[in-house]
Amino acid sequence: MLREAATYGIDNRVRECAQKLQDTALLAKLSAGDLVAQEAKYHVKCLIYLYRKASRVANDDESEGGTQSPISHGIALAELVSFIEESRSEDNVAPVFKMSDLLKMYGNRLEKMGAEQEGRVHSTRLKNRLLTYVPDIETYKQGREHLLAFKDDIGPALRRACEEDFDSNYMQIYKAVKIVRSDMMATSSEFNGTFAADCQEKSVPRSLLTLVNMLLYGPDITTDSFSQETLSIAQMLIFNSHKRIQKSNRHAKSRETPSQMYLGIVIHCQTRKRGLIDKLYKLGLSVSYDRILSVSASLTNTLCKQYQEDGYVCPPSLRIQGGRVTESLPDSYAVVKPAVLKTNVPVIPVTDSTCKGCTGDLHEAVQNEYRWLETVSNSKEYDIEERTLVSWGAYHAEHEPIKDFEPCVSALLPLFEEEAKSVAMIKHSFDVIKTSVEALNPGPEMARLTKEFESTVSDFEVEEDEHHHENKTSVQKSFLKDIWSMVEVMNELGNPFMEDSQDLLVLDTKDIAPTSVVDTIRKIEKIGKTQYEKYIEDRLIKRTVPIFEPIKKMHWHYLELHTGRLFRQ
Repeated sequence: MLREAATYGIDNRVRECAQKLQDTALLAKLSAGDLVAQEAKYHVKCLIYLYRKASRVANDDESEGGTQSPISHGIALAELVSFIEESRSEDNVAPVFKMSDLLKMYGNRLEKMGAEQEGRVHSTRLKNRLLTYVPDIETYKQGREHLLAFKDDIGPALRRACEEDFDSNYMQIYKAVKIVRSDMMATSSEFNGTFAADCQEKSVPRSLLTLVNMLLYGPDITTDSFSQETLSIAQMLIFNSHKRIQKSNRHAKSRETPSQMYLGIVIHCQTRKRGLIDKLYKLGLSVSYDRILSVSASLTNTLCKQYQEDGYVCPPSLRIQGGRVTESLPDSYAVVKPAVLKTNVPVIPVTDSTCKGCTGDLHEAVQNEYRWLETVSNSKEYDIEERTLVSWGAYHAEHEPIKDFEPCVSALLPLFEEEAKSVAMIKHSFDVIKTSVEALNPGPEMARLTKEFESTVSDFEVEEDEHHHENKTSVQKSFLKDIWSMVEVMNELGNPFMEDSQDLLVLDTKDIAPTSVVDTIRKIEKIGKTQYEKYIEDRLIKRTVPIFEPIKKMHWHYLELHTGRLFRQ
């Protein structure tokens, strides 16, 4: 049966019980006003249960610490409140208290006073007692921790913390950048014509690599190497770093890193497009197109000079091992990959010579076999001597004429299961020869540089069919077409290089070049040197002409078109 609350005594006692039990639902209902004004109704059994539950909690609090427990708890709480109030009185300090620290201080104080404790002190009850006697303090929850702070100190503390954090953080960033930038400016990475195995690590200071690695992956004490992403970003920073802000997009040679040099070279080898390389140069990703041409010309001049000093042309990568060869052949040599022709009926070229039979050799071979059979039959009738050669191989080896030269090296090579005339074996033979030639002569120097850099990058997959620009099928066909065109012209008009005439001849027409063209070709070198000396004198020595003013065209005749009109330059 429901009863209505009619006295203020019920309201007061219910509030006390709700405070002891920390019943949030009941406290929320009581916050709207007293029970009489709300005309609240209750069950008698529920009210008795509430009173008994609050009484048990009160008895537990009173039982802590034996007979002296209430006094000791009161003294410890008073000292804790005094400590909080004294912390608040300090100037320029916004105290924040952890509930775990206050609980530890409270427990240590009770232990020093000799108060008996059954288990640990209840943190929630201690927090509620502190909130009761320190009304200006509030509690804030951060994870599993409860923090206590005064209301009036929250705003100034947050503002001061933000100001101090911004200043200190940016000062730390400034100091770190200053240290790393100092190392960057002290690092020089000029390209010397080759990519060493550790060229990427040496072109970048260790401090910059550590900073970039921490920005990408965070601090990691277990890793002792850097990823390729870290190396690439660090090299890009070195390549685009300057002592001060630059108005033009120029880069010093001492700041050229292997990654940017490789990117420019590989794009030049694959595409030959100046516009693409210059776009990457403006984005700070690659060296300029002019720099690529300068590197290519420098490598070519160096090789030509070496060839002239040696007196013969030899690829710089050629290695000849003297003495006995002890290294085994690679596995790719003995593995023959299957291959078939694209067409069922292969095209066999027609030969001009006549085919000759081998009947004479066959007759001699048959006679040799009969002689061996006669030797075997005679050996059955008589006793076989110790060194009598009866087997077919021994007999023919004995009668083989002695040769005064060493056997072919191919006799020592492994035998293959495939027939020599099979498509797979023929293709395998060409592949082995091609691999050997590429190992001895890897091709153009610029292509060698790209492969050299790629070998320094771990997990860098290179396609097997990747070739230099000049090794592509389309370029090779175009070059072959030009060669055959020149051969056809020579067959039709004769070889102009075999002419005894002192006149200058046009190759495709065999016409005699005009006198003006001959005069230009004979004087062109002298004219160029004179023009160069005049350029240096007028712009650098006398400074009578601005250095950016272009050289005027000389309008010399150097080619005659089929129309008879001279072309000038």
